[in-house]
Amino acid sequence: MITATQGKKINMVGFEKTKAFLKEVLDRNVLNEDIKPYYENTYNILTINLNLQKEVINLVDQYDSFINKKRGEDNNRFFPDDVDFVQSILAQLDYIQYKQLGNSIKGFDDFSYINEDLNTNSRVQEYVTPEVKGYIKEFSKDKEVLHQEIQKITYFKEQDKLTKEEHIDKVKERYNEMQRTYLQGLKEDIRNLD
Repeated sequence: MITATQGKKINMVGFEKTKAFLKEVLDRNVLNEDIKPYYENTYNILTINLNLQKEVINLVDQYDSFINKKRGEDNNRFFPDDVDFVQSILAQLDYIQYKQLGNSIKGFDDFSYINEDLNTNSRVQEYVTPEVKGYIKEFSKDKEVLHQEIQKITYFKEQDKLTKEEHIDKVKERYNEMQRTYLQGLKEDIRNLD
């Protein structure tokens, strides 16, 4: 699983360049109607995931700013509202990561088709660079790994049907339950110190 700071630092150049290629091919209207939906779908998925990545960067910046303030001005003192704020940030990041992985899974087969199309369709070959071709190959590789990654952050039945707010609330409830369980175990350990 990727941490928030790692998520912020993910290099999105491949996503940006691939999106630009897809847009150019779509704008130039060089696609047959039977393959055009594959290109449109992957373009839309990349657009959504890039926008979600901007949210990740914003949330991590908010978190970093908040933590630096707590360390500097508040001597690392956290109050219930502070814990709720941190939980909200982390739950939003969890939601975004879940959505990005889900989108990648949804677009996988379309990227696989485009990857094959790039080898045979002379109408698009003139627009694709070897670099972008490599990115598309990566987007269409290891679907099982994507499924494994999303399973690591799937905590609830029908999680993919939750709204953002429902997801955040459920993740925060999960955090609180984990904390209660941890504290109960800690209390038992303290009682048994004799």
